[in-house]
Amino acid sequence: MTEKIYHNKIVEWLKKWVRQDKKNFPNGETYTTFEDIPELRKKIAEKKLTVDLRYSVDLIHAEKREEKEDPKEEQKGPKIKGEGVKDVFYYTLFLVFTGSISGSEKSKIPGISDSLRERLLFYQYYFSSISEPKYIRIILVVPSDTDIASEARSEVFEEYRIGLWKFDIGKGEPEKVVDAEFFRKRMSEAFKVSVNKPKDMGEAIKDISEEIEVAETVLIKAIEEKAEDFATFFEQYILEAVEAIAEIPSEQIGKRYIDRQLIDGALELHNIPCLTECRDLVHDHLSKKIDDYIFAGECFGKLWHNTFGIDFPTTLGDYEKFLQQFFPQYREHFVHQFQVFLFGMIILDYLLEDPSILFENGGSKEEKENLLKGWLLTSSIHDFTYPLQKYDKWSEVFFQQQLGIDNPPRFLDLSGIYVEKTFLSRVELLLSKLEKDLAKADTWEKAGFLNEIRHFFYYEIAEKKNHGLMGSSYLLKKFEKRNNDELSKIVLPAAVASALHDTEIWQILSGQVDVDPRKQWEYIRKILDISSSSEIEKVLDSKLSKKEKGRQIANEIRGMKKEKIEWVSNTYTDIYNILERKPLPELPLKNQPLAFLLILCDNLQDCERPCEDVKLKEIMEALDIRLGNIIPDIKSKKVTIRLYFNDVTEGSDWRSEKIKILKKLEKLLKSPDIKFIVEYWDRETNSQRMYFTIH
Repeated sequence: MTEKIYHNKIVEWLKKWVRQDKKNFPNGETYTTFEDIPELRKKIAEKKLTVDLRYSVDLIHAEKREEKEDPKEEQKGPKIKGEGVKDVFYYTLFLVFTGSISGSEKSKIPGISDSLRERLLFYQYYFSSISEPKYIRIILVVPSDTDIASEARSEVFEEYRIGLWKFDIGKGEPEKVVDAEFFRKRMSEAFKVSVNKPKDMGEAIKDISEEIEVAETVLIKAIEEKAEDFATFFEQYILEAVEAIAEIPSEQIGKRYIDRQLIDGALELHNIPCLTECRDLVHDHLSKKIDDYIFAGECFGKLWHNTFGIDFPTTLGDYEKFLQQFFPQYREHFVHQFQVFLFGMIILDYLLEDPSILFENGGSKEEKENLLKGWLLTSSIHDFTYPLQKYDKWSEVFFQQQLGIDNPPRFLDLSGIYVEKTFLSRVELLLSKLEKDLAKADTWEKAGFLNEIRHFFYYEIAEKKNHGLMGSSYLLKKFEKRNNDELSKIVLPAAVASALHDTEIWQILSGQVDVDPRKQWEYIRKILDISSSSEIEKVLDSKLSKKEKGRQIANEIRGMKKEKIEWVSNTYTDIYNILERKPLPELPLKNQPLAFLLILCDNLQDCERPCEDVKLKEIMEALDIRLGNIIPDIKSKKVTIRLYFNDVTEGSDWRSEKIKILKKLEKLLKSPDIKFIVEYWDRETNSQRMYFTIH
């Protein structure tokens, strides 16, 4: 059986060949994403690029040439080059398709699918604006055994001068069925044929009149007489552009949100039992180039069905646009879950080269499979219930703004059904799994730990609908009627990971909050989302002035039994006691591998998480945080995760917050058998800016 050649290997071969083909590509560099091209990054930073670069392209060759400048063009800024010389960039975009391109009997042009034809035209016109003189060309690369119908060849590739190459990696050189032409040159040559004049219109008229010694007025009159013919000529390009761009739904073309390094990493998996399935899904996606939102849902759906025999819930994906529009600072979470999944799979693939890093006894085949199944569950579901967490806020704002009701009813009151709908029993399952990881304490003190965490989880579920805890509850409910082995070994560890991953949860359980008592109480008030209580303020003022300890203050507040503040005081004191006791000071990799990985990957995955808030959107686009590479050195017991970003001034707040969070993760996450090194590098200077170690 012939070994399947995956998409990334084809792109690597193509890149190698382009670099060798000095006749057609004498200079320049090759890139796998537009964002990697320095000239385009510069245009993005200067807000001079209006196109969306997230449409999928497999390889880009960018060549810079020095060409004569129009002497009439105004010179702006200091002159760096020789007089009358400017930089012009020529771009060649490669699209690799490994599936059938023939389409169906209903295709407009026999031998090529409508979707592929529309994509090629869309790219030719849409991306022409990245190069101001329209020096852009498209090349479709297909397997050598692909049948190309004569109609498709003549009416698409030859008509629009779109390149068509056939590849056979074993033979080396591709077969160039149709040569590609740069868009501007195609227009220029067509114009020459049409009017037998090699110049453009407009400002060129004067030059033409001087060259052919014809009075400018005479030339203008002649052109005016032919104006209708010229208009008819250029009209075809306008109509082509409108059809290629305006009439095609963006989801048909498909945008890219998933970090390309994660996609490539998924094709390099070696130690994952389901690696063939993962590779095939990613390979097909890269070839078909469907939208990443659609792909993430389809991929999770297939993996859930093949692994557990049940459907994957796509609710979050359905509500993403609503959440982004109603909460402008809400960052995308649906594709984020898939990126977290890939991130963790790649790390696990490396760690499984030495299973003793993850398992005390080296790990049986069943243990490894259970770990990977659990990772699929927790990564794909950890943000699933965000719509529930935002529900009360949305309904409150709606009633206030649209109906003028200041104190609207709560339609999602979980406190009254907490026991009836088995939330309580699910929390008990979570606590049973967490108990062995709690700080060392005697039986009585550990019982106190559990009781305070129990109350805290109740508040987070009933009052705040915390998405991590709600997601864990969903998993336990979804799998409750399946076999106990699966529930205890796969589902419960995944549910615990989801419950712990939210920053609010793990920061409180590990006690990583400011040690100043007043600041701690202020933090708790913020967590509880309540206004200041005058009765509690009096106790705080009195106790703090006497420099009494936090536990004494907590006991005093707990003793306040006035009806209005009883639940507030009880929750205050429970959270304060948790902060002081630090019941979960560390989270070891071997004890809770899923929770460890989820918290790590969730906090590192920042690539392509769009939002609608203008300021935040500009900041994140300016930073452009992406995974550089994951560098394993299992023999030396270390894994380096290198991320790249633009170290710009407007990103200083993000950087300071990221430093705070990752320093806390250094204290929380413990992995004595492997060191995780997290590096953030500035893209422009190629120098390290932030460094963290988890060990």
